[in-house]
Amino acid sequence: MASPENTKSAGMAAFAHPGFRLYQLARFCVVLSTEMQSVAVGWQVYEITKRPLYLGYVVLVLTCNNKSYMVGMEDAQSLGEHSPYRRRKEPA
Repeated sequence: MASPENTKSAGMAAFAHPGFRLYQLARFCVVLSTEMQSVAVGWQVYEITKRPLYLGYVVLVLTCNNKSYMVGMEDAQSLGEHSPYRRRKEPA
């Protein structure tokens, strides 16, 4: 059975690589900026219209847009796996 110290250090082992730390920092910044933009757009719509219903429409569109992008990526992956043009590994 693994000790708790080994499990914790194993989970953080990837952070020992500078490239991975940089990747995670960039990923965090992208998510943070996307969320800030969503709040700013909603705030602007509410300031212009003063109607919560329109703010709800904006949230709905932003949510559906993000979900459809994720679903689209999953579909693209599954299509690529079954493509006749996919490179096949040569038998050894």
